Amino acid sequence: GFIIQKSGKEAIKLNGVIGAQIKNCVFRDNNGNIDGSIISCVNSNPIVSNCYFHKNFSGVVAGDGILISQNSNSKFLNCVFANNYSGKGLVSLNQSTGNFTNCNFINDTISGNYNTVAYNKLIRAENNSVLNINNSIFSNNIFDDFQSKNNSDSSEIGISNSVININNTITQIYNYGNNSLLAKNPKFRDTANVTGIDNLYYTPDDGLQLINPCSPAINAGLNNYALNIGNDILNNPRIFETVVDLGAYETQLNLLAVPA
Repeated sequence: GFIIQKSGKEAIKLNGVIGAQIKNCVFRDNNGNIDGSIISCVNSNPIVSNCYFHKNFSGVVAGDGILISQNSNSKFLNCVFANNYSGKGLVSLNQSTGNFTNCNFINDTISGNYNTVAYNKLIRAENNSVLNINNSIFSNNIFDDFQSKNNSDSSEIGISNSVININNTITQIYNYGNNSLLAKNPKFRDTANVTGIDNLYYTPDDGLQLINPCSPAINAGLNNYALNIGNDILNNPRIFETVVDLGAYETQLNLLAVPA
């Protein structure tokens, strides 16, 4: 993998690319005031796995961080999206399909002057798109409208003339088909420090690992969605014990007893 950083336009641009695989990469500190400033995907079908999207900036009042458009079909597996800032949305689907499995969306901020149902959202799907989200976690994502101080968990998912399928996923405000995990605190080790004390990605002290036994995300996934994912983001077995965890990290200890 690579560290892809400080790009002023599209950090990666795919146009008509079939079979692209992006693995074990860190996208950080990219800064572009355009749509697709992190990844621009046009009529392509990439598989993005085990990647960090951390502290990227996609404009103040405009710009989508990841743009998936024109009949693209993209998959994101075991990915972490944390501390990103975007003018319209972190991920935008337009006439395309996006699949997110075992991903974390944590501490991201969306800003701008958009007031339609599909905008001001972390992930936006419009114009006959299909959005599939499975075994994932959303927590503390914020919409900042420059006027009022919004509380945490004010931005998640927006749909316009599109279809969403969401399963076994912790959301904070989006309750369609997902009520059993609505507004649950995923209980990470340290949301303020994604890379952990060593300041390195892909190491055992990463902050977005689940607290055992307190996290409701442990053993809360559906194995069928993870059958083709051999390992988690730390290259540990994706399914430990018998049921997959939610998010990018799989707990590698048996579920402990909850303290009395």
